[in-house]
Amino acid sequence: MAHTASPVQGPAAQRSRWLAPALGLGALTALIAFAVLADGAMEGDDLSAYDPSVTSWMVAWRRGWLTGAAWVATHLGGAMSLAVITLVAAVLFLRAGR
Repeated sequence: MAHTASPVQGPAAQRSRWLAPALGLGALTALIAFAVLADGAMEGDDLSAYDPSVTSWMVAWRRGWLTGAAWVATHLGGAMSLAVITLVAAVLFLRAGR
C-alpha cells in the first residue's frame, strides 16, 4: 500500500483547529465570572461587599464634565443608539460596495 502525504494545511485550516477550543475557553471563563459575581451579589460578600465604599469614593470625586461624558457614553450603548449606528453603518457599507 502506497503512503500518501497529507496536504499542506493553510492558515484557515490552522486557525480553525484552535478557534473552537479558544471560543469554548472564553465562554467557560465568562460563565465562571458570571457565577462568581452572581454568588457575591446574592450573599452580599466578595466583590459586592466593596460596592458601597467604591460608590462613595466615585461620588466624592465626580466632576460635572465627566458625568456628562459618562452619560453620553452610556446612551451611545443604548438600544436606540445602537440601532441607529447599525443602520448608518449598513447604509455606508452598501454604498461602498457599489
